Amino acid sequence: MRFQGMKKRRTVAALVLAAVALALCSVRPEALAQSRRPVARRSSSAVEHAHESTGLFSYMTVERAMIAVCTERSNDPLGSAPIDVMQARPSMDVDDPEVVAGAERAQRLLPLAKKYAIASLRGLATEYGVPAWRVNAAAARMQAVTQIEPDMDLRDNAIVYSDDARTIYFGTIFLIGLPSEEGMISVLAHELTHLGDGPRDLLHPLFDLIGKRASNLTGLEITGRRPEELTCDVVGARSVRSYIERAPSNDTVARRLARGVEHNCVTEDETDEYHLSPRSTLRAVFAVNPALARAIIGGTSDDTGSTSIKRYQPSRVTTSPSRAAGTHPHHRLR
Repeated sequence: MRFQGMKKRRTVAALVLAAVALALCSVRPEALAQSRRPVARRSSSAVEHAHESTGLFSYMTVERAMIAVCTERSNDPLGSAPIDVMQARPSMDVDDPEVVAGAERAQRLLPLAKKYAIASLRGLATEYGVPAWRVNAAAARMQAVTQIEPDMDLRDNAIVYSDDARTIYFGTIFLIGLPSEEGMISVLAHELTHLGDGPRDLLHPLFDLIGKRASNLTGLEITGRRPEELTCDVVGARSVRSYIERAPSNDTVARRLARGVEHNCVTEDETDEYHLSPRSTLRAVFAVNPALARAIIGGTSDDTGSTSIKRYQPSRVTTSPSRAAGTHPHHRLR
């Protein structure tokens, strides 16, 4: 009798456990997820993990930074013209006084742009684990650039050529569309990075890593030549920040930082096969450099702490063909 009683109790216990298990299986996974804390996972990639130290970040931080940049642009006498506005302007002759002044400004700032672009690349290479010899070789090519050449036919573009490593060619509309020193340094650093990469693809490992990280954070498709263009934009933004730290001004830091990226404040958010759309470019630049976004919106510029970045929903953009036919099209800024 005692053995039979134990057997019955075990049978009842088994039935109770089975009922509990069945109930748990009927609960929707998202209901359980709401009641438990997220578990932080460490990346298996040393490169990606090294870059997770750029601070707490969110989709809203990106959007706030984008709004702040474009608001600063509209209120800034030295604000850069948006790309779509430049595209709508009539061509300007190279002898136009505004074009001449823009070319002179670019030539004067070229030595500083080289200095800050090289320093920015060194910092990025260290953060992403890219061998120093690649940046050293790219830096030698960048140091060789000495000339700014206006070109009416380039309009709102800037182009460099692999077989002419001493010259950056600027469309005349582009030269007058960047009235600030910060805006000009950003574009110069962008083009210098293209030239630094050169025919040996010296910086392609860095391009790929930054493109992959930006794509993972934003959900944007960053493939083909887009990682290169995005990295050039990142170098430009970082170069502007370095310039601001060493060149005092009565303007606010937020306004000056905005000048480095505000040409992306477009109404017509078009893209092509080589570039993200301008507004997607802003999102990606802020995603991989949240300290820049925080500095622009008035937050801390400290680069410490853990990172929590939400995925973005990529905006709908239209596609336009490359406008610089016959050139090395990935070596141009929209």
